Amino acid sequence: MTNKPVLLVALLSSICLSIVLFVPFLRSVDLGRTGIVTFSIILEKPEYFDELSTWLDYLNYSHFTFAIRDVAMDYILGNSTRVSKLKQYGKIIPEMSYIQTNSTERRASWMDQCIKRYNESLGYVPQGIMSFQPDTYTCNYLLSEGFIYVQGYCFDQYAIDFMTMRGGFQMPYYANTLNVLVPNNETERGIIILPHSTWDWVESFRVSHEIQLHPQNLISLVFHGYKSVAEEYFLRLIDNSISGSWPFGLAVCQFEWAWCYSGGYSNEAKDWIEKVTTTRPYQFWDFEAIANWFKANYSHTPTYEINFTSPYSKEKIEWYYDMKSRIARIGQKIVSYVDYRSQAPDKYLVQAGFIDYLAPRTESNCIDNSLRFEIDALGGGNNRAPIKTKTYDYAGELQYFPYQYASP
Repeated sequence: MTNKPVLLVALLSSICLSIVLFVPFLRSVDLGRTGIVTFSIILEKPEYFDELSTWLDYLNYSHFTFAIRDVAMDYILGNSTRVSKLKQYGKIIPEMSYIQTNSTERRASWMDQCIKRYNESLGYVPQGIMSFQPDTYTCNYLLSEGFIYVQGYCFDQYAIDFMTMRGGFQMPYYANTLNVLVPNNETERGIIILPHSTWDWVESFRVSHEIQLHPQNLISLVFHGYKSVAEEYFLRLIDNSISGSWPFGLAVCQFEWAWCYSGGYSNEAKDWIEKVTTTRPYQFWDFEAIANWFKANYSHTPTYEINFTSPYSKEKIEWYYDMKSRIARIGQKIVSYVDYRSQAPDKYLVQAGFIDYLAPRTESNCIDNSLRFEIDALGGGNNRAPIKTKTYDYAGELQYFPYQYASP
C-alpha cells in the first residue's frame, strides 16, 4: 500500500526543486519584465546567397537584421531578387567599418551616398546602420538625418581587427554627442547604441573575448569543436543575461554569413536559433524594433543593474550603470569603474585615425576611442586588455560607490 503522506511530500519536494532550478527563467516572466532577443546576419562577401536563401526559408524567421558590408553592396542591392528575399525575412541596413579613418567630410559624403543608394534599392531609408566601432561624428550626422540607432559596439574590445573601444556598455543607451561611448545626460536623447553581440559579463574579460553569443567563436575558439557544449552555453548565456538584467533584458546574436557557411557552422546556427525561438518566452525583434521600443519607453538612458552568473564558470558579477558611471563588482571587490563625468570628447570628432594594416594589431596601432578608467582590474583574458590597477574593497550599494571612492 502506498504511503500517501510520503508520496505527497516527495511530490512537493520535486515541485520545489523544479522551481529552484528554473528561478532565473521564472523571474524574467513573473516580474513582467521585457526580455528581448535579436538575431542579425552580416553579409560580408558577395557569395553564398543561394545557400542563405535556402537557410532562411527553412527557418522562416522574419525578424532578422541584415547588415550589408560595402564590398557586398552591389551584390545585394543591385539584385531585386536578393533584396526581396532579405526584406521577406527582416530589415536591411548598411555596415560601415573603420569610418574614423576618413576625414569628417568624407564620412558625411559616404553617408549621403549610402542613404541615397539604399533608398533607391529598398524603397525606404534604413533607421540604423551597423558599425563595429561606432563613431561619434557619424552618429551625430545620422541623428540629424533621422536615423535612430547605430549597432555594432563590441563590449570593451581591445586591439582586435585594429579596433579598441573600452568603456561603453552592451545594453541600449542614448549616446552623448561629444563621445559615443558616454551615455547622454543632455536634454536631447541622442542616437541609440546597440551592441554587436552579448558577451559573457565576467569570463569574456578574464578568460577570452570570444566567450559571447557568436556561434562560430563559441564552437571553434572557445569549445574547440564540441558543438553540443557550445550550444548549451549559448542557450544559458541568453537566459542568464536576460534574467539577470534590470529593468529589462537583452541578448544579441550577430554573425557573418560567409564565414558561418564556409566554416561549416550554418546548421548549428540554424538549430540554435530555432531552439531559442521555439522554447523561450522572449520578444524576438530586429534592431529597428528594439530601438523604437526603447525610444517609446525611455526618455533618457535608464539605470541598469546586472546580476549575472556565468554559465562558463558559475562566477558571479554585478554591474551598475547610469548616466554618471559604470561599475563592476565581484564579491566585495570593485573590479572596474568608469566615471562618465570626467571623459574627454572623442578625438575622431575633428581628426581621422590611421591604421598600418601591415603592422601588428596593438593598442597603439588601432582606432582607439577608449574612455579613461578609474579602476581597471577586470581583464587579462585572451584578446582582452591587461589588468592595470588594483581592485577596491567595497560592500555598499553600487549606486553610492562614486561618492565613497571620491572621499579622502
